[in-house]
Amino acid sequence: MRRSRLSRTGSQSRSVPAGDAFVSLHHNSAAGPASGILTFYYSGAKDKPLAAAIERRLAEADLGLESQGLSFGNFHVLRENSLPAVLLELGFLTNPHDEELARTEAYQSAAARAIVLGLEDYFASSGDGA
Repeated sequence: MRRSRLSRTGSQSRSVPAGDAFVSLHHNSAAGPASGILTFYYSGAKDKPLAAAIERRLAEADLGLESQGLSFGNFHVLRENSLPAVLLELGFLTNPHDEELARTEAYQSAAARAIVLGLEDYFASSGDGA
């Protein structure tokens, strides 16, 4: 697996892609009632297969939060990424149940494992073998 090299030019920080995939992990917030896991992709051709593989494993992982499926996301980290990229919202910190789960080591470990399995599925099916 290759890694990204970070550099600073002037007041801008740049990330030079040198990996095989980009996964951005977050926790969400909402003004109203909201719960669950959200999986975003930008490019249907480049990103959606990766998003689908990871979302499938998150949905199967019995994390205690329902996956809300796949959604298009016009986010800079997805749109401006040359790598297959996905943005994951692993629960809503404004929801007491989601927050309580997200703080547990069991949830964090199970979510991380599901993401790793999704990456393995994606690379096995893409023939990249990365």
